[in-house]
Amino acid sequence: MRVLRIELNNLNSLYGEHTVDLEGELGDVPLFLIRGPTGAGKSTIMDAVALALFGLTPRLVQGRGKDEEDPRLIMSRGEGQASARVEMTLGRVGAERRYR
Repeated sequence: MRVLRIELNNLNSLYGEHTVDLEGELGDVPLFLIRGPTGAGKSTIMDAVALALFGLTPRLVQGRGKDEEDPRLIMSRGEGQASARVEMTLGRVGAERRYR
């Protein structure tokens, strides 16, 4: 699996729509780094990937009660909607299929 693009809207501290275009901005690099100060949204980007693929995030599940596993808890405060979308490829090189 190769993640090509991450789109998120109103997740945690990242209000509004944001796009991380790993295909266009990074080309074919095999490794990259997400860095920034505390509260910049680094973990939220990873939450968006987990939320898009699995409908929940590890931060909502680990060590919390059943009441706190609701994926809506990742929505930015005061907002009425949130979303996460991942575009990726799966399969062998040369026979990859794109999914969103």
